[in-house]
Amino acid sequence: MKLIKAHVTHYRNIVDSNEVDIARATCLVGKNEAGKTAFLKALEGLRSTDTTYKAYNKIENYPRRHLADYEQTHDGGQAQVVTTKWELDPADVAAVEAVLGHGVLTGGVISVGKSYGQEGSTWIVPISQCCSPQEPV
Repeated sequence: MKLIKAHVTHYRNIVDSNEVDIARATCLVGKNEAGKTAFLKALEGLRSTDTTYKAYNKIENYPRRHLADYEQTHDGGQAQVVTTKWELDPADVAAVEAVLGHGVLTGGVISVGKSYGQEGSTWIVPISQCCSPQEPV
């Protein structure tokens, strides 16, 4: 899979980064305290190499100036921190089809995101319900 887009919201000093296109070489440019490191830390939290890191902490990471309004702003739910889009390569497609059936994917891009308090991540995979899974190998 190849990361092609990332969108960070409600994280440290980033209220909304807007969707950022990610290419083979992507450069984050901005003044000090503009959110470059925060953007990268939010991405890291999606699947951290630090085994002790499990979830974004809203007390530490939610934009401090908006923390008092958190519950009202998010209707008692959790704020989305990061949403990414990943392009599947042929090996990824083959792996999914080996489990779920040939032709089950309806698109070549999946979304992966994570909210405050969420230990895992949420994956959105475009599949058709028309196909039946293959027998386990």
